[in-house]
Amino acid sequence: MNKNLGSSLVYFTLPTIGFGYMYGLINLYLMIFATDFLAIAPATVGFIFGISRLWDAISDPLIGHLSDNTRTRFGRRRPWLVLAAVPLGFAFYMLFNPASGSDELISILWFGGAVILFYTASTLFYVPHFAIAAELSEDYHQRNLIFGCRHAGWLAGYVMSLGGIYSLTMLHSEGAEQVIDFAGKQATIIGILTAMSVLICAYGMREKPGFADRRSTSALPVIKDVLKNMYARRILIVNFMDNVSFALTSTLVIYVCTYILNDANVASVFILFFMLPSLLLVPIWIPLARKFGKKNLYTFSMLLSGTAFGSLFFADYGNLAHLYIAGIMAGTANGCNNVIGPSIFSDIIDYDELQTGDRKEGAYFAVWSLVWKSSTAIVLFILGMVLSFVGFEPNVPQSDLVLDTMKFMFTLLPCVFYIIAAFLFSFFKLNEEAYNNIRNELDTNREATQL
Repeated sequence: MNKNLGSSLVYFTLPTIGFGYMYGLINLYLMIFATDFLAIAPATVGFIFGISRLWDAISDPLIGHLSDNTRTRFGRRRPWLVLAAVPLGFAFYMLFNPASGSDELISILWFGGAVILFYTASTLFYVPHFAIAAELSEDYHQRNLIFGCRHAGWLAGYVMSLGGIYSLTMLHSEGAEQVIDFAGKQATIIGILTAMSVLICAYGMREKPGFADRRSTSALPVIKDVLKNMYARRILIVNFMDNVSFALTSTLVIYVCTYILNDANVASVFILFFMLPSLLLVPIWIPLARKFGKKNLYTFSMLLSGTAFGSLFFADYGNLAHLYIAGIMAGTANGCNNVIGPSIFSDIIDYDELQTGDRKEGAYFAVWSLVWKSSTAIVLFILGMVLSFVGFEPNVPQSDLVLDTMKFMFTLLPCVFYIIAAFLFSFFKLNEEAYNNIRNELDTNREATQL
């Protein structure tokens, strides 16, 4: 690894720590915070996230296209990071600092505005930041290192968020006012620190020479190119199933621990068992990818996740050992997914350049971002509707129907998604040999145009 890449990786990784903390609170705690302490109905929360995804369907491809075609002396990606910083921090503050007063409509509008602003600002950061990762190196295996660093930073923040979540669950017995006060202070600090880290990243990063002059066509044909790409289409479907499963389990774990195990604090321990192997085992996926191939590792990780959560359907919930072992298995698989998946997607972008002549990392990762965010929103939307339908009531003992529904959606449903995803990806054909052939053709074409 050259010195310039090493320096860039430090700046590149820095904001992912705060980003991971934010998404830890959002994925694991925001739903129960809204339903149990802001007194917003689950169906309403689901509807808000559904509306935000409709907006993402417009904003994500647009931001990806604009990022690909931005031309400034600071580069084409870094200005977007600067633009994202303050809205990202402020929106996170809004999520956990409800509007003053007790008017229900005002509270819902404030929360809805915060959700839409946060996901828009996260797109402003997420799409160009991922695009930079694909541009930092064109080496088949070095990309695993780049995305491994990104995932490690994100997970470090996610693990740190468990301390904040644990502190919040300890306050549940003291009432909504105490929970909201602590959550608001926490969100204020994290919002400021994350915004600062994004600005530092934008200041310190240096975009790789040779990419600034590459352009893509208008936004709509670009999205068509992504969806026409046979490799992109397959991995996006697989990634959607993976993210739906992750969103189901991460959202429901606090509900399961609160209402089935009757101890919300168990959720933090389970998530810790999940996150630590995901973080600590990041370095092993880089040499294992060289030995076994990216496709085989990615397929294995989904089968391992499916086994972990499927086994919990038959678990004795009085014995927490099974729960924690499943967390370790699923966390190990999650680390592999988040290192290898985007690395494969970066290889697919090179295939697209060979087919179309355009270089459009921003557009591709805009679709990747949309799939990721849409999966979470769809889960929250459906989960909110389902919980309302089966009769969920916050802060009271639940009926057997509610408990069985939670258990099914936490265990068997993600298991089915993971197994289907692994089966679909087993037919993926872009291996190292095929990629090297693509890379050689691209290099030959570039040399020819320079003559």
